[in-house]
Amino acid sequence: MAKNYEEEYVEAIGGHGKKENQKLKPLLVLMYLMQNTDENHFVTGKEIAAYLIEHGIWAERRSIYSDIDQINKVLYMIENQCSLSEAIEELAEADDFEKPVIYDEHHKGYRLKHQSYDFDTVRLLVESIYAAKFIDQNQSEAIIDLACGLVSDYQAEKLRHEVLNIDHTKTENKDVFFNVTLINEAMCTKVDGQKHEPEKIRFNYMKYSINDMKQSISKRGGEKITVSPYQLIISDGNYYLRCFDDRPQAMRTYRVDRMSKIELTGQPREGQEAAAAEDYKSYMQRVFSMFGGEKTFVALRFTASLLDTVIDKFGKDKSKYTKIDEHHFEIRTAVEISPQFFSWICGFGTKVEILDPKNVRDQYVEYIKAIVKKYEK
Repeated sequence: MAKNYEEEYVEAIGGHGKKENQKLKPLLVLMYLMQNTDENHFVTGKEIAAYLIEHGIWAERRSIYSDIDQINKVLYMIENQCSLSEAIEELAEADDFEKPVIYDEHHKGYRLKHQSYDFDTVRLLVESIYAAKFIDQNQSEAIIDLACGLVSDYQAEKLRHEVLNIDHTKTENKDVFFNVTLINEAMCTKVDGQKHEPEKIRFNYMKYSINDMKQSISKRGGEKITVSPYQLIISDGNYYLRCFDDRPQAMRTYRVDRMSKIELTGQPREGQEAAAAEDYKSYMQRVFSMFGGEKTFVALRFTASLLDTVIDKFGKDKSKYTKIDEHHFEIRTAVEISPQFFSWICGFGTKVEILDPKNVRDQYVEYIKAIVKKYEK
């Protein structure tokens, strides 16, 4: 005759007496529910008991029902920010479905109803981590391990299967998080509760050389760049720093993952007036690929099919849209004229036309002619 789980436990540890770690039983029950249940997966009292026995903790099914009751009281108290006595009173009158851990009659099992985050929220978090180019591959995996701990094991397995199909170029700089922390510290008005005057930072700025495309080298011959940091920006999966640069005495933008050996200088920031004049939201809309150029108001005519794309790029607050006819519209907005801007325009082919100013229109014509000339050779 096959032994039941109680007999197997007694044989393994020699009796039902009070055992070490028995007080951890409710915590292990909660952990098991977190890892193994969601809206599609349920566990029975017998399965929970078998799990506890594997960890050397005696568990009668009746005691598990008591553990779940205690878990419900504590979780209800935390979720509703009430006292334990209020939680006990309210749970006594609540329907089973209102409890954090519910019993499903149809599935004959328990599940944790209130996870920390729902599956779609965690999926969005995981996909965002994979999409962030400034987080290297190892750091991405470590953060995703933490994120997957917010859902059941079944959901975590599904998440990993889905996101592993996402292919993105990741930075090779493992110090990005450290860089961001140091930059934020430099910009803070308080550090560890103490008043702090925002200060300059200096760093080496790395670039690839045509002579060695596998290894980046420091710009300016290894000379450190000194800037007054004002705003961190995330654009197109990369972290950027908008800052006042000492050498040109003007606002400049640097990619954080290309910064190396960042140091706090202890020198007060400069460029307060230039930074105060910045409209960062507008800056993000008018700058293309973070390469600056001369800020110019332009008029562009697009076909109607591109309206959503154009609004996504330039927004509506600081741009003027005018309907030309049933098939075309015009936008007047500020952009920073650069090859990247012309490249963006070029991507729409004949569906866009630069109307004015004439000098920008002429520059675009020369940009296209240069491309054509390259291929005529």
